Amino acid sequence: MGNKITKYVFLLSTGIYLKDTQCGLRAFHTTLIPFMLETRGNRFEYEMNVLLRTTRNIKIEKVPIETIYINNNSKTHFKPVKDAYMIYKNIIKFSMSSIISFIIDYTLYTILVNLFSTINTTLKLILANVIARIISASVNYILNKKYVFEDSKKHNQTAWKYILLAITILALNTGIMLGLEVIGLNNLYILKLITEIILFGLSFVVQKFIIFKRKDLHEIF
Repeated sequence: MGNKITKYVFLLSTGIYLKDTQCGLRAFHTTLIPFMLETRGNRFEYEMNVLLRTTRNIKIEKVPIETIYINNNSKTHFKPVKDAYMIYKNIIKFSMSSIISFIIDYTLYTILVNLFSTINTTLKLILANVIARIISASVNYILNKKYVFEDSKKHNQTAWKYILLAITILALNTGIMLGLEVIGLNNLYILKLITEIILFGLSFVVQKFIIFKRKDLHEIF
């Protein structure tokens, strides 16, 4: 069950389907030794971190083998809570930074909607959404750069990409909210919730593979 869950979580976060992410039978070209030494972690966390880093720009070739569990895998060293956290922690950290940013965004949005109570609904929605998004996006960028993706590049190498993403997300965000309003969903608070859920995945993929992408090595054989 753990293996099945992990391979779909891996697919969700990388876009790559691996039938068995926990398989320990792996072969690497000697040119990848520096890459292997630079990869952080121990045990199952290390194995997953290697896979996550290779998906950025190192080719993975899958070779079918027979899976054999001796005595129903009774001697496994996998610790369900600890090792599961280490494997999923990047996704968990991204989720937490997104939750913090969402709380800031939604709180500001709610305050501004009430402050702009005398303005017509459409203009009120746009103004509240834009102002709240600018502030929450700034917080999200700092959290993701420093704590989630642990990116060491200078701000001028990543900030402009994030700004483009933020503008795109903001345009989609506002467009979806206005579209939902047009089809009859008039509760401005529910509109915001639905839209944020829709765009969460897009934001994760773009930040992981474009904005904070690491420059790793060549090819795995």
